[in-house]
Amino acid sequence: NAVESRSFLPSLIGPFSHPLDLGQFMALSAVAITAWRLTVRKTLFTLGLLIATAMGALLTGRRTASTAVAVSWLWLQRMVRSTRVLIALLACLPIAILLLTGPITEVVGATYQDYIGKGTPEARTVLTVDSFSVAAAHFPAGAGFGRFGSAVAAQNYSPEYTARGYPHIWGLGDTPENGAFLTDTEWPAIIGESGFLGTIAFAASLVAIYRAGRRLWRTAQQPLARWAGLTLVGWLIALILESVGTVSFTGPPVYAAFFGLVGVVTALSDPSSRASSSSVPAVEGTADQPTRSLPSGG
Repeated sequence: NAVESRSFLPSLIGPFSHPLDLGQFMALSAVAITAWRLTVRKTLFTLGLLIATAMGALLTGRRTASTAVAVSWLWLQRMVRSTRVLIALLACLPIAILLLTGPITEVVGATYQDYIGKGTPEARTVLTVDSFSVAAAHFPAGAGFGRFGSAVAAQNYSPEYTARGYPHIWGLGDTPENGAFLTDTEWPAIIGESGFLGTIAFAASLVAIYRAGRRLWRTAQQPLARWAGLTLVGWLIALILESVGTVSFTGPPVYAAFFGLVGVVTALSDPSSRASSSSVPAVEGTADQPTRSLPSGG
């Protein structure tokens, strides 16, 4: 496809089909490396990886990816109470405001114009706003799976779309060429198809995932287990921010990695697994037990 540019820089795509995918991948990589440096070890190599992945997310030109990196990084620093980092950020805040006020104002203005201010409705905005009316019309459980915002609703053009005049809205049409934005984001499907009841349940599950990661980070004895818990917290914050403009929890490339990590954290948090791992004798030659010779015939 033609290279998409933001300002004077072409958006990086990498091995993916869209800069959004690379932005998500780079953002989560930066968060994982940040968690590693906060829980396991800080080296020049991991510092270089952190800078490279953060720059990779920034150079995709995606507002969601850049915001996810910045906010999740700050969130993790606050969690570990990194006083020196926070003091340094506060000291640099006046300079940052002076340098970034202009670009941020321009981005906010362009975003408002893209999705709210212009005369023709934006597909993403239409889907999000209408999902609440669909949920209200089918209170409390929503319109049902395959009826609004999902891939099935796009493939088998939903009657909910026809009733709302979507065939006449650019990006929401009933052909593959005119319906490219029918699955642009995931919250319309969550709200419209599962209703207010399902949305509350989905939000509650995200809260439970956050608490599980935070609990493992605070209570685990092994650095790698603490890293997994802190990474899960950072990934959740990043994906919530990115879900405003793209599919995060229900589509590739990062959803499988996120829920895979949820499974790992769940296993590490199981009291029975902790008890069994603590009862296993130390491996010969580890840091916990010096190497010794075994008796013959043992």
